[in-house]
Amino acid sequence: MRLFVFLVVMASVLFADRQGGPYLGVFYAQAKMKPLSGYTLKEDTARTYGGYAGAFINSHLSVEVEYVDSFSFTKEDGKAFSLKLYDVNTQAHYPFYDDMFDVFAKFGVGFAYKGADSGFAMAYGVGGVYRVNRWLSVKGMYEQFSIGIDENNDNSADKTMKVPLLYGAIEVQF
Repeated sequence: MRLFVFLVVMASVLFADRQGGPYLGVFYAQAKMKPLSGYTLKEDTARTYGGYAGAFINSHLSVEVEYVDSFSFTKEDGKAFSLKLYDVNTQAHYPFYDDMFDVFAKFGVGFAYKGADSGFAMAYGVGGVYRVNRWLSVKGMYEQFSIGIDENNDNSADKTMKVPLLYGAIEVQF
């Protein structure tokens, strides 16, 4: 497994687009939870922030790690629960108009933390980027996390919770 990871990293570095390279970004997002059956929410929206780091392999492909800080939803009984999300994803880009604009789709996997509990999460989304100059970009995106919930404590995802995020980001490319 280590050899495979090493070969993938080396191939990514050797074949990387020298016009691309690494990037960092911060975002502010609004989440709206789609409740599970049996859950009634008093407050189903929350605001959060996060950050990400990635690298362009070429102008059409990038890889990224993302962190979404904790955000809370309130149940009908007044109890709040919060989520924190981490994921690793890949993005397919379509740059146009002399690389000034970029639309992309992403798919990734990660973990969702609810207090001390964690669960598997899948992330997917679409978005657009406007490149202000060679190193600064503004990004807008719709992303949805599908999180497996284990209600029976048998280490299986009995239900899936969907949490969509709509966010705006500022990105710096090196």
